[in-house]
Amino acid sequence: MYYNSMQCQKCNHCSYVQRRRCKKAYGCFNYETISKQILEIADKFNLSNQKFILHSNHSLEIVGEPLNCQILVYLSFVLNIHVFMKNGKGLKGQYYSTRNGGKPYIVKEEMV
Repeated sequence: MYYNSMQCQKCNHCSYVQRRRCKKAYGCFNYETISKQILEIADKFNLSNQKFILHSNHSLEIVGEPLNCQILVYLSFVLNIHVFMKNGKGLKGQYYSTRNGGKPYIVKEEMV
């Protein structure tokens, strides 16, 4: 999550309701609960050979063999965090994106 970051504040044109949702989700983030959910989902999809790294910026990095995009999107939806693979190998049957190691376009403050 990049809630309240410069990109969030100046580039996203979210409604008041959406900003409230993000603020609430950001404040309720619980590493212990998220970690438990990650393990449950890993069992459900048989992802025991993947390494999960939960970062302090509320994102989940997955290291290992490429996954189907559906699994990454499911994780992101259920956990309500940004999920990505940094291995650069790509996703099975999916385009190049930040979910599989693609570099995002970063908007700097002086560009806004």
